[in-house]
Amino acid sequence: AVIVPDFEQALRVARDRAGAGTVIVTGSFHTVGDAMLELDILPFQPDPGLPPAAAAV
Repeated sequence: AVIVPDFEQALRVARDRAGAGTVIVTGSFHTVGDAMLELDILPFQPDPGLPPAAAAV
């Protein structure tokens, strides 16, 4: 385990150590949202490979 006190630096270290693998961030909505922004992941956007959701009528 590696302890990195700075949030943004910790994400960079995790991303570098993961290589082509996956980085999983857990925590509060605020923490996960900050991680998504730092990793250039746009929250609340549909995945491009998924079909549109069906609307209930």
